[in-house]
Amino acid sequence: MGTLATLSAVTEEQGWTMDATLVCLAGVGLTFGMWWIYYILPSAQVLHAHRNRALVWGYGQMVIVASIVATGAGLHVAAYVIEHEAHIGALTTVLCVAIPVGIFLGGTYALYTYLVGRFDPFHVWLLVGTVGVVVLAVAATFAGTGPASSTNARRTANARTSTPIIWTIVTRRKIQSSVS
Repeated sequence: MGTLATLSAVTEEQGWTMDATLVCLAGVGLTFGMWWIYYILPSAQVLHAHRNRALVWGYGQMVIVASIVATGAGLHVAAYVIEHEAHIGALTTVLCVAIPVGIFLGGTYALYTYLVGRFDPFHVWLLVGTVGVVVLAVAATFAGTGPASSTNARRTANARTSTPIIWTIVTRRKIQSSVS
């Protein structure tokens, strides 16, 4: 739902541009990536063999599903920013998506480790890599945004660069404007 709202906002604002295509790819890629990660958990097999792990698994599902819903809400916030209905900065907008994605990833890896019952160092590297991508998106946005000294300066910066506010698009616009 959040991907559709964001894509609708972008295409209504600008039509089908390269930015709209990137929003579509980012939103659909994020959605399918989260879906794929979620279903990689060997829940059925492990819970069939170890029924005593069902309680923690059930509560872990609440955290994971809540983070999925929050990710959709973050994408919806991005749509509001694109439509100029929300007046928040690019960093805040990216954090509205990055924080729930980080919680989803951490919860999924923790639940996997609990279900399987053993610690796998390879999964630590996978977690570090995936969290690194999320942190890189936030850091790139922060570097491109810079601190605004006042609300008016922040609104002026947002008006100048508020076209598609999703990781790569925000970063590309902010960095290009700061280099020029």
